[in-house]
Amino acid sequence: MQPEEIATALVAGLATRSAAIIAPARWKPLSMLRGVMSPLSDALLARSDKIHRLVRDIESNR
Repeated sequence: MQPEEIATALVAGLATRSAAIIAPARWKPLSMLRGVMSPLSDALLARSDKIHRLVRDIESNR
């Protein structure tokens, strides 16, 4: 996005006191799905041995 597009979206969102400003507009459907997808992805990640190993590796390298 160009800075002008971002500024336009920001000004419009602030003017209407929007709870969220999502630009470009094509991201709105994905944003609405976040509430559904996050718990599902969290559940899958919590059961993944590979993810558990990666987290342990990252934490041990601090």
